[in-house]
Amino acid sequence: NTGWREVMIDIDNSYLKFVLSRSPTPASIAYTKLLPENITEGEVCPEALVLVEEIAQRLKHYGGTALLADYGHKDIKYFTLRGFKDHKECHILSEPGKMDITADVNFKMIEDVVHSQGCSSHGPITQNEFLHKMGIRQRIEVLLKSASPGQAKGLIASYELLTSPEEMGERFKFLAITKSNNHIPTPFY
Repeated sequence: NTGWREVMIDIDNSYLKFVLSRSPTPASIAYTKLLPENITEGEVCPEALVLVEEIAQRLKHYGGTALLADYGHKDIKYFTLRGFKDHKECHILSEPGKMDITADVNFKMIEDVVHSQGCSSHGPITQNEFLHKMGIRQRIEVLLKSASPGQAKGLIASYELLTSPEEMGERFKFLAITKSNNHIPTPFY
């Protein structure tokens, strides 16, 4: 066992490729402390953890609620980094600078940071659950009463896109952060 390695990008005959660092890097040493001991691969987004720490500190001082929404999961997933171009997933090294790059949020790490600041987390829950608890079905029903046939078709298609498990309904998650458990935001009961 030679320790943790950072995945880096190299160039080979004008093509980009992923490679492992030859030895532990400062990043792999620092960030792997945030990962569970029993795994062999993991992703860490240090900027997100710093941002969440700042949000939690502000909530602790001023009160209020923060709502985070993103693609994500509450368990360890491996290599969720991916590229999108023209609404289609593509290899992230295929066309640098010409696509959107994203990775899933690890909500467990987010919760750990929130709790380390003495705040409470609620969720994560799926977008489907969040929107239904916030009344999306009732709102669609009201809008459909006065919608033209074309508008109704668009409303129904949008509702399906946002709530269907096959679309965005299960992929997006919502997490609320509060100063304490004394206030649980409505959709997180």
